[in-house]
Amino acid sequence: MSRATGPEDAKDVLTRAVDALGEAAVPTGPSQETLARTLAALKAAESRPPAGLPLWRRSISWTARIAAGILLAALLFYAAESRLLRPTLAFGEMARTLHDARTLTYLMTMQLPDVPKPVSVRLLFMEPGLIRFEGAEGQVIVCDTKADITLALQPKTKTAVVTKGTEGDPLAGSVTGILARLRRLVEKGGVPVGRKRIGSVDAQGFRVVERDRESIVWGDPKTKQVLLVEISVPLGSREARVTLSDFEIDPVLDETLFRLEPPAGYTVRELVKENLSPEEAIARLLRMYAEHSGGKFPARLDDWSAYDAAHIDRHFKGPSDPEYARFTWTFTRVFAFVDQSKGQFGYDASGVKLGDAGKILFWYRPGGATDYRVVYGDLRVGDAKEDQLPKKP
Repeated sequence: MSRATGPEDAKDVLTRAVDALGEAAVPTGPSQETLARTLAALKAAESRPPAGLPLWRRSISWTARIAAGILLAALLFYAAESRLLRPTLAFGEMARTLHDARTLTYLMTMQLPDVPKPVSVRLLFMEPGLIRFEGAEGQVIVCDTKADITLALQPKTKTAVVTKGTEGDPLAGSVTGILARLRRLVEKGGVPVGRKRIGSVDAQGFRVVERDRESIVWGDPKTKQVLLVEISVPLGSREARVTLSDFEIDPVLDETLFRLEPPAGYTVRELVKENLSPEEAIARLLRMYAEHSGGKFPARLDDWSAYDAAHIDRHFKGPSDPEYARFTWTFTRVFAFVDQSKGQFGYDASGVKLGDAGKILFWYRPGGATDYRVVYGDLRVGDAKEDQLPKKP
């Protein structure tokens, strides 16, 4: 760029600079009025005083020109700084990579309250509807959500459990629900929350709120790829922290990873999943809890750490135990219902013990129904009118 050689050239350069500044797309910055005043000051400063004016008058003129130049520099710096502070990653661009993925892998880690060690599992997805879970100790679960078949492998004991049913697997349903939420991010508005270092990347963060769940999604401004998703999950009066990391978008996955035939040498057990209604699953889970907690019920239906503290799973022989599979299906069925029905059901265990036939523990109204489906203290399932409920919905 050539240097201005005279007053008129300087005026042109300054005018163009101020005009460009006025046209710049800055989120918050100098007003048009401020720019107009700045331009006026610059033009006034460029007017040389007559040769016969006293030296002090000339000094004032040069002082004004210097001040105007400093002001211009400050305004240009402010504009540049505003651009630097503005997010360089568009949330929609990043979300679109998840929405359009045909294959996807990531690591899911959950930290539960009062549980010192987090639980991690690697998830792999392949369209249409194939999911593979890889546990930290070698356990593998493969789900075909379309055919409703699940294969669970326990390499340590060389056992395989094949389950089939008429209802979608609750475990797979919960995970595909997470995937659906990730894909729906493209429909959400992410609010910028700043930057943080993730590995070697200066990642841009966005806050997304859906119902009572808040997620922070971190992405790479250069590749437009998701790097990390941090999710808070309410668990009673506390919360669990779930992180999704190590994303691979559209990796090449071998179809044999999703094979539903047990490997050679495994002992195979075939089971049929039960088609439980939400209230039936809740009644069964509450019975399991009460039988291991002296006849008491959890204070909150969705306090998952309470079920863990009851150590229900310690009474099973292992993954191939039919009762273990029964517990797993029941728990995940309840989890999926609670996760999808926030604010649409009631639960009140205060003063209720196992066997209290006249007290309602749980209630909800199915879509289109007039009466409520309820679970009593003796864990019977039935119907009730609104005025029979322990609390007004």
